[in-house]
Amino acid sequence: MKNSTSLLSILAGAATGALLGMLFAPKKGTKFRKDISRRSSEYARGAKDGVADFFHDVSDELLEARDNALKKFESKSSQITKDLVKNFKERVH
Repeated sequence: MKNSTSLLSILAGAATGALLGMLFAPKKGTKFRKDISRRSSEYARGAKDGVADFFHDVSDELLEARDNALKKFESKSSQITKDLVKNFKERVH
């Protein structure tokens, strides 16, 4: 979560700085609109890539957590089975 907040803060700061820079730059209207369009597309691509990276990271973490939980479950269930067999043998003898 911390990485996504940092990424969003950086993107928001960059977008704000670019917009302010364009607003105060002495350019013709057509050039200005083309620059806004181009930069908007660049920021949209960057945001899309950032979101994709974020979800990829979250997916990796979830898969790792699932694998760890399965390992713990297998270990615990194996121990429980061993304990049950031991208790059964003790009661039978």
